[in-house]
Amino acid sequence: MWFNNIIKRLLSKKEAAFFITHELNFLLGSIMIFVVY
Repeated sequence: MWFNNIIKRLLSKKEAAFFITHELNFLLGSIMIFVVY
């Protein structure tokens, strides 16, 4: 999404990578919940 580019500029590389990983895990979790229900 558009805010990912802003976050990448504001945060360091490690923090940005951690945030992206957390976001991907959240999306995967949401998809799994959607599939279960």
